[in-house]
Amino acid sequence: MHLTLDGSTLVHHTRWTNERDYHLWRPDDAAVGGPDDPCRHPAVRTNVTVTGAAAGGIQGPAVGQPPRVVAVAIRHFAGPAAAATVLGLLHRSGEWKRDHPGFIAADVCLSADGRTFVNYPAWAGRGAYEAWMADPRISVGQAEIARLESAPPQYYVCTVEHDVVGDRG
Repeated sequence: MHLTLDGSTLVHHTRWTNERDYHLWRPDDAAVGGPDDPCRHPAVRTNVTVTGAAAGGIQGPAVGQPPRVVAVAIRHFAGPAAAATVLGLLHRSGEWKRDHPGFIAADVCLSADGRTFVNYPAWAGRGAYEAWMADPRISVGQAEIARLESAPPQYYVCTVEHDVVGDRG
């Protein structure tokens, strides 16, 4: 469970080892927003569900450390070619990111239709995140990505409030 830095948004991030286990947990994606869905709580104003498969990522020097700050960047593209271009950009920019102090990893998921791209980078602390964002190479990469997007991105910077590692065994 992640809370945005401004306290306005709660992000429930889950990862599954395979699609079968995901569907055991949520048997019918249409049930999202149904009467038993916790997102129907009166305090919840908006619910966005994004599903996809792992599409690669990069690791940093702090891999293995518990994340303290994460970002959820949801990007929208006209199709898989643009998403593949952005994934290539992530890997090329990884040449400097892999050595950035406090950077843990960036995991990417891509929707089945190739139109929704979710990047989930994590840092060991807020200082590492702020130094990352202050690097001038970030704005160059963001401009390249923006040219390929078909809709404005959703970007949430969060603290990690609760982390559960489970095994349905």
